Amino acid sequence: FTPRGLMRTVYLGTSGFAAAVLGRLAASDHRPALVISRPDARRGRGQHLSPPPVATPAAQLDLRVIQPPDLHAPEVLNTITEVEPEVLVVCAYGVLIKEPLLSGYEILNVHPSLLPRWRGAAPIQGALITGDEVTGVTIMRMVEQMDAGPILLQRETPIARDETLATLTDKLAESGWVKNDLGRGFKIMQVYRDDCKDSPRVEMRISLKDGKAICVYGGKVETTKLEPKQDY
Repeated sequence: FTPRGLMRTVYLGTSGFAAAVLGRLAASDHRPALVISRPDARRGRGQHLSPPPVATPAAQLDLRVIQPPDLHAPEVLNTITEVEPEVLVVCAYGVLIKEPLLSGYEILNVHPSLLPRWRGAAPIQGALITGDEVTGVTIMRMVEQMDAGPILLQRETPIARDETLATLTDKLAESGWVKNDLGRGFKIMQVYRDDCKDSPRVEMRISLKDGKAICVYGGKVETTKLEPKQDY
């Protein structure tokens, strides 16, 4: 890992929210070397074959895109290996990430809820249906259990009374923080690797107010000051 410089990433995403996050990531220092999305599928009344929401903007951004039917097929794993990523970024990809990817790479998951609330699918819909007053986005380190890894960053977003699925999705995706906090997430992963590598369970959060990463493990709290970076 290079704490201050560019990090070579591979991005896995499918949904409209994932497409917006891709745009933020592509505009940062950590532009993906490879984008992986789901295969084209038949949609709508006419059942026309259409690409997933991530595929079109990825191509427009001149990013390399693959749409494998099996993420864990040997040829796909080889393609990822050839890119030599330092971190995989996953957002609403729609496929369970399994070995050997889980142990082979550091993986960040971008999830549109304030975990542990609304784990799994349809977190934005869940927040709306139950009348939550606030939601947000969580950036976490991926583990085998669904949406259960150490939380690196969370940022809240209020839900307006007249909010719809479309408006809330746009608000979460386009609020301007995704690009910055992904950069901070990469930095915290460096702290995690260097300072907390022997911990069986690590939960890290960054305080955006005082610029510190707090590592909690083994009943202890360790605070690491983060050096500011303008494009974070």
